Parts: sequence; structure tokens; C-alpha cells
Amino acid sequence: MQIGDMVYYVRRRFSKYDVLDLRLRTVEENYFVGSEKDSKQAFLFRNRDIDDVVFLHRADAVKEARE
Repeated sequence: MQIGDMVYYVRRRFSKYDVLDLRLRTVEENYFVGSEKDSKQAFLFRNRDIDDVVFLHRADAVKEARE
């Protein structure tokens, strides 16, 4: 992952899930920060969150949100 890449965050809100498009603004050894495309809100994640709540491909995030 590099600064500027897009990742997709599956966020649970009440009883439904949202998929947010995040552009990476910080990438470090153990964590990364993504900024939401429209609101510019920042989200901090650990690398272990990849394929759990953060996905590199939107189709994978949508699939996770529907399960």
C-alpha cells in the first residue's frame, strides 16, 4: 500500500453496514490512515485490519458487508 491508494472500509452502523471509500494519506510500518472521499474524515487502522474491516478491492468490501 502507498499514499494515494484507495481502500474500502466496511463500517457497521446500527444493524446495517456501509462501505466507505478511503484514500490513504499515511502509511507506516504498523498502521495506516485513510481519508474518506467526500467528508475528508480520517480513519486510523492497524495493518491487521486488512481483510477484516478494510479491503483493497471494493468488490471484496461489498461482499463482506452483505454477509
